[in-house]
Amino acid sequence: MPVDTPIKHFCDLLELIRCFRGCVEDHRHAHNDLIIHRDVSIGNLLIYSHIHDSQETFGRLRDFDHAKKALGSKPLPTREVPEFETLPLPPATKQYEAIVEAFRYAKEGAFRYITDVKRHRFGPKKESATTANLGWDHPEETRWPDFSDCKAREGERSGTLPFMSVEVLQRATLRLDDEDDEDEDMINADDLTSTFSHNSVHDMESFLWVLIYLCLTRSGPGIGMLREEQNPSHENYASRGELAKAILKYFDAKELHFADSKRLLFSNPKRVFETTIIRLFHPYFEPLKPLVRQWWATLKLAYKHHGNEYYHIHAHILRLLEATLSDLQKHTDLGQEAATTRELERRESRSERLHAMAKLAPAKNTITPPISPVPSQTRPE
Repeated sequence: MPVDTPIKHFCDLLELIRCFRGCVEDHRHAHNDLIIHRDVSIGNLLIYSHIHDSQETFGRLRDFDHAKKALGSKPLPTREVPEFETLPLPPATKQYEAIVEAFRYAKEGAFRYITDVKRHRFGPKKESATTANLGWDHPEETRWPDFSDCKAREGERSGTLPFMSVEVLQRATLRLDDEDDEDEDMINADDLTSTFSHNSVHDMESFLWVLIYLCLTRSGPGIGMLREEQNPSHENYASRGELAKAILKYFDAKELHFADSKRLLFSNPKRVFETTIIRLFHPYFEPLKPLVRQWWATLKLAYKHHGNEYYHIHAHILRLLEATLSDLQKHTDLGQEAATTRELERRESRSERLHAMAKLAPAKNTITPPISPVPSQTRPE
């Protein structure tokens, strides 16, 4: 009998990221069947143990009650080779394929698109703009759910508020301008277009908000690991501290405030996300900061350019998760070993109790014998 564990009760960072990987893979499988989940939230990500090895766990995405299935798929932007004279490089160069891929999505701003990707992926380092270096060397996706013939009812929207993407909250497509060095809002209400439908990019943002929530509110693995600053019974409880304000702003506020707060995070330079969100992570989650930064940068590229990161969002996020797992496996000490041991022992005890109860339960389609004795049936009727 499979026993599930809520993701917030992960036993260590490796298991946490494995769970995210499994859930994102489930989402990708649904997407390939033209199904969008539309309610990725902390309660819908579960940890399961393999039948033959209780120590080996994986993640599963549950609750497709709000999912939507498209009747058909729409083609991805066509891969067209641009006019040779417009390219600064001949076809024989390694960068040529990347330029062709960029032109596929942004014929007018292909080189700006490549520059943005290089800045997000490499920072100040000098790297050549090949498809591999830009993360565009994954297998081609062929199906993108088409909901153009499905008209949403007025006010219809799906999701759990704290984890909804900025576009779902706004019910509109977000346009981002080029970043500069000033901390200012770079989009206005006029920059929100009316063409909108819930898709996989929005659900990948919801996955990230679940991860951010855990990094902000938990102090380690297992049960009873709420951060001291968030625990009213702890002497270090800080109901009006910086952490409490951030959690209120991004996870406990009213709907309108959620939308504005997330929109401003996307529109401002990345250092605002760093100081407002990542800086407040509990130290236990320090190894996950690079993942969160890269996930956030991938979403910004997707929303801004509607390019490779947009139409191949699963491939990009799964690659980030795989790289994080590889890095975590190099560390023998991920911290909180005692808490990890307690959580594993708790699961084992719970599993034993559930299996014992299952043996006591009457089998289906059988009649429970009455308490009072009756004559035995000596011959069949």
